[in-house]
Amino acid sequence: METAAIIIGSGPAGATTSLFLTKARVPHIVIDTQATLADNIIGCAFSYKSHQVIDKVNPDWLYEILKDKSKSLPVWGIKFSAPNNTGIDIPFELKAIKNALAPAYSIPRSDFNNFMYNKMQSALCRHFNNAEIKKMEINSGKVIIEMVCDEVEYSITARVIVGAEGDESIVRKNFLPKSTLGTIEAIGLRGYFDGVTALHKDNYIELHFIKEISPGYLWIFPMPGGLTNVGARVPESWKKNKKYTPDEQFANLIKGNPILAERFSNAKMVGPLQKYDCQSLWKQQPISGDHFILVGDAAALGDTFSGEGIGNSLISGMHAAEAIRKAEQQKNYTKSFFHDLYDKPLYENIGEEIKISTNIQKWAKYPVVINHLVKKANTNPDFRTSLTYMLTDPEQRKPLQKPWFYIKLLLRK
Repeated sequence: METAAIIIGSGPAGATTSLFLTKARVPHIVIDTQATLADNIIGCAFSYKSHQVIDKVNPDWLYEILKDKSKSLPVWGIKFSAPNNTGIDIPFELKAIKNALAPAYSIPRSDFNNFMYNKMQSALCRHFNNAEIKKMEINSGKVIIEMVCDEVEYSITARVIVGAEGDESIVRKNFLPKSTLGTIEAIGLRGYFDGVTALHKDNYIELHFIKEISPGYLWIFPMPGGLTNVGARVPESWKKNKKYTPDEQFANLIKGNPILAERFSNAKMVGPLQKYDCQSLWKQQPISGDHFILVGDAAALGDTFSGEGIGNSLISGMHAAEAIRKAEQQKNYTKSFFHDLYDKPLYENIGEEIKISTNIQKWAKYPVVINHLVKKANTNPDFRTSLTYMLTDPEQRKPLQKPWFYIKLLLRK
């Protein structure tokens, strides 16, 4: 078989790449190594950035995603909690997208994945599930994949391959030198809970900065049907603890916090606690090369401060498809071409935001700074307004990465 592009993985980043390739009339093949779509335990924070991308594929799809109230929950803000258990509520601004009825939504990842999967089906997209990849190489200017699917052996050639299979991307491992990867500085834990109390009436997402896991944080995402997605970004050392498993340490973290302990006193976990490595680019690194492109978590595009993942994944898929479309037109699949047509435009779009968030995360390891920031926001209306804009609008976050911002914050009453 021969095609223009091969996409490994059909999560949000891979599906978005596929949808935009179909829109551009570029034939492609999508390969999944799993039998079914991954049922990740993620409260999909469907933000303004996600709204914008879906709107560009098909404006009617946005309303189709959000109209089913059993599968989507409108989110109107974020609750920011400091290590001393003081907090601040920050409302989101509703921006002008035609079918967006709220500024953000919480959608179970399985529902979102299935929606995107169904929209991918077209004459230009052939999809293989439960495939076992035996060989992956770039030779004589072509990508070559050998795989087995449903006991049938396939040899597929393409002009470009897209790695969209998450932080364990085999495309990345095969074609990107290890020295260019972001470092694994933390692990993530997440699970569904039933019975968590004292949720905000407007379904605010909660970020709790807790001293014991600094500079990490614990999050609570309200979900449709009364469930909550609860997880934490914790030190990597949790994996090496010989006395307690990560599951036990997670339970102890909640029990040890007086406010959370009360809210979880009658809550029950629904299903397992998932664990994954938190990897992000600490500086702008190559995320493409000769005949390959990385998108989403495979390119380590997660936002270390806000936890934004879906929006960045969709944006990367959109840019990847556009780069491939132009590569097909110009018959150019070189590293320099993809750097100029993919890496550069993508980093111009979200690179500054990732850099700022990474710097903010470094300051989050000082509990006194977060405590003072929340205290000042609660006592100074002008500062509260400024902080609201900084935390909800990436363009306004630049002061938060400057050391003088925190020094002045600590010196002033």
